[in-house]
Amino acid sequence: MECFQQSIEKAKTELDTVATELLVEWSNKVHPEYCFRLYRTDIIGKQGVKTIVCEVAHEAVECPESKDNLPAGACIISALVWYGIDFRVSGETPNLGDLVKWSERWLDLDDTQFVEGHLFQEVIHNITPPTSTEEGFSISVDFGTAPTTAFDELVFCFSRKHHELR
Repeated sequence: MECFQQSIEKAKTELDTVATELLVEWSNKVHPEYCFRLYRTDIIGKQGVKTIVCEVAHEAVECPESKDNLPAGACIISALVWYGIDFRVSGETPNLGDLVKWSERWLDLDDTQFVEGHLFQEVIHNITPPTSTEEGFSISVDFGTAPTTAFDELVFCFSRKHHELR
């Protein structure tokens, strides 16, 4: 979050206007579930008439304790960075309705998490639809500025076939 905050401050000095965590729909993504066609930009701004989108990235930090807290059959297949976690889970794909409900909640489709003056909205920035693998399925999530509760709830969704999310 510190890196994201520094990037926002830098963008404010370099761009004429700046907005963070703007929700957009990818026109080239075709998927029946709306949530899988959405993406929250990290930073978007204008410099004259030119629109500039900035994505914030930093080096991965090893967090072995996080990987130990996953349910049986789940593993993280990439370096653990909050803005892009790739999950590979053995077993059945989670209930799609539960996954969509989780995604819509944490994407915050109606921007109910937005609070004027707060730097972060505490939302995920995108999620890919589950893709079948030999062992089960894979999924990728940019957790954006969401709290760790979002991670915990998603992992719980993976570990239960028909869990009703709050």
